[in-house]
Amino acid sequence: LGPYRPAGKGPFPAVIICPGGDYRFLAPYEAYPVAHKFCQAGYVAYVLRYRLVGCGHAFPAQLHDLTVALSMVRSNPDVDGGKVVLCGFSAGGHLAGAAA
Repeated sequence: LGPYRPAGKGPFPAVIICPGGDYRFLAPYEAYPVAHKFCQAGYVAYVLRYRLVGCGHAFPAQLHDLTVALSMVRSNPDVDGGKVVLCGFSAGGHLAGAAA
């Protein structure tokens, strides 16, 4: 969970982007350009890496990974913990919706 951080002094709003991949693989390449755009708009942007079903981690392990990441992001001093957005693609969209 490495951040794309905007220039300047925080705290900033944040976004966690959940890539798709049918929970069997990750497709983070679809999230990197979105993270860059959010960063340009003044957000600290994170691309989530969650455990995969194909590696023996059945749902809701992925939801647990997102909730842990959400706690970590909210505790970051550069982030305004009350302004954290979740978004995602395909399985990642399902994950973001399930966590909301």
